[in-house]
Amino acid sequence: MPADISVMDDPELAKQFAAYWQTPQADALTRMKLFKLAWDMVGSEFAGRHLQYEKFYAGAAFIIRNHSFRETDWAEFNGLVENLMASYDIPTGKPARGRVAAE
Repeated sequence: MPADISVMDDPELAKQFAAYWQTPQADALTRMKLFKLAWDMVGSEFAGRHLQYEKFYAGAAFIIRNHSFRETDWAEFNGLVENLMASYDIPTGKPARGRVAAE
């Protein structure tokens, strides 16, 4: 994964990025946004602690997973993820060099 969105500044790199990072489900830019969202959710110190709290507080994982499958409004959660991913856009100006994807 590129370190930041500056890969889109160079036409040759952008072409390679689009060719090699796409999947049947998502184009390369959408996939990069998804990876950034995942990092923002679990990569920071606060997110990591919260993830562990959520994982171990409620009990056995198989019971919680089955309960979530039955009771969760998945359309609402999918909409939330889509809205967050839509907020990750390519900056209109030149990005500052040295920025990482998690910033």
